[in-house]
Amino acid sequence: MIQGQQDWFAGVVPFIAVVEEKTFRAAGVRLGCSTAAVSKAVLALEARLGVTLLQRGARGASPTPEGEAFYRRAHEAVSGLLAARDEVSASRAAPKGPLHVSLSFIVASLFVDKLDRFVARYPRVELRLSFSDRMARFAEDRVDVSVRVGGHDEPSLVVRKLADTRWVTVASPAYLARNRPITSADDLEDHRCLCFVMPNGTQRAWTFATDTTPTSVRVAPAVLVDQGEHLVRMALAGLGVAQVLDFMVRSAIEKGELVEVLADRSAAGPELRLVSTRERARSANVRALVSWAKELFRGADEA
Repeated sequence: MIQGQQDWFAGVVPFIAVVEEKTFRAAGVRLGCSTAAVSKAVLALEARLGVTLLQRGARGASPTPEGEAFYRRAHEAVSGLLAARDEVSASRAAPKGPLHVSLSFIVASLFVDKLDRFVARYPRVELRLSFSDRMARFAEDRVDVSVRVGGHDEPSLVVRKLADTRWVTVASPAYLARNRPITSADDLEDHRCLCFVMPNGTQRAWTFATDTTPTSVRVAPAVLVDQGEHLVRMALAGLGVAQVLDFMVRSAIEKGELVEVLADRSAAGPELRLVSTRERARSANVRALVSWAKELFRGADEA
């Protein structure tokens, strides 16, 4: 360390946490200390630098122009330091202890059905699974990693793509045998459509590929449901036609329990992603889950 410069690093990590979490309270939760301690550390850093880094307000804190510039350089430096630390300790680190995973409902079954493989490989990891379609609140909920369908990139989070998806339209052989053939999206007007209600309460339109860009079709719903896995159950039961993501029905299609219709119009769906904070992304437990999950989705169609 450069002689006489060690005090300049004090307060940098609390400052970065406030910028990324937007409030001193959330930064304190993330760092495991009080709001007052975070505020005091940042104030001391500002005093040493002789500049105001954060604009405080009733709704939280945001970086000033000087704070934004300092954040970019400080974040790069801290990330590099953490990466160096992890490289040194990686050979000795073994996955163990608590791992809290937040799962979207529609990926839950695939994960749970194959979870024995993860447990066998990492027996010292203590798993906690939470199921929800809302965004994980990493600090408040103490979540280590979240499995998310789509979503926006967030600078404070590490996002890893698990897999691409496609929207597939399916029905049971029995349903198709007793109803008119489906050769175009227009034919859906004569069919019972099983539709998904999004968290905001609106019906999700069905998406089909065209020669140019995907097009949305709002079908008349025979049944509305707010959990995607139940759309699959209803389609298997012969209640109608459903549009879901391909990985949800891959096994059922291969077994002949469901039939894909309008396959030539299947459109790209949202990415499946693993999301974690920058700090937790480097942990042995999260790295283990990332490795296993990538294998899982590469081989989702295997027994």
